[in-house]
Amino acid sequence: MLLYDKLKQARLLLNLTQKDIHESTGLSQRDISQLENGEKKFIHTAYIQFLNKRSIPLDALYDESVSVDEFISSCRGLSNREVLDISEKGKSNIIPIDFAGDIDTVEIPIVDIYAAAGHGAVNSDHIEQLGVIKLPANMVKRGTNYCVRIKGSSMAPTIQDSDYVIVRLLEPSEWQSMPDQHVYLVVDREGTAYLKRVKNRFEKGFIVCTSDSIEKSLYPNFNLDTDEVFNIFHAEWHFSAKMQNINETYYSRLQLLEDDMADMKEYIKRIK
Repeated sequence: MLLYDKLKQARLLLNLTQKDIHESTGLSQRDISQLENGEKKFIHTAYIQFLNKRSIPLDALYDESVSVDEFISSCRGLSNREVLDISEKGKSNIIPIDFAGDIDTVEIPIVDIYAAAGHGAVNSDHIEQLGVIKLPANMVKRGTNYCVRIKGSSMAPTIQDSDYVIVRLLEPSEWQSMPDQHVYLVVDREGTAYLKRVKNRFEKGFIVCTSDSIEKSLYPNFNLDTDEVFNIFHAEWHFSAKMQNINETYYSRLQLLEDDMADMKEYIKRIK
């Protein structure tokens, strides 16, 4: 296992994602993930050549007597303090938040799943963890939680393009009783992920996926039958770096409507 831990550290030291390795070597992201997890034992020659060209010391990589920290040090000749910093970063890549007092925290994986708010986003079979976000334990419900990124604007102003949402996996036994009109990440059996406000109609064999956008012609409702649904995640937390201007979204449209009405009244007066 030590060899495969070093492979992951080598990638992190090079500041590369598994997708970057795939594009440079031709190896699939699944193969790279399985190598780093020790599930796959054979390291393809193209991968070894790739590491060698980037001055990764192959002798230290294969030497079981060389620890991970020593391997990192041999890669860059770093001090012990720097080695520790990189080693810890590679293990978690935590978004640091300092909490006052002794508060139990949980780490939620940030994964490379895109949930499209409009027409859905097709994701790879392989899920790569990009880091973690740490939250107080009393803010997170027990279960399988992920932090995912949103594409599209169909859920604006509630959730906007490039926002992050923490979602919790629901068991199929929970589907029929899940709260109506909440926001969910729904994944169909083709791997397409939608972030929608859902009307629960499972007792009738389907759900209705709706958007929060006022542009209903651009983002119409659609149904998914029960046998089309693969996974459902409940949206628990929402993080955004954008401050939505509600005035711009709604009041400006109201002003345009009032202007149109005034023009229509004026036109009616003229034709009388």
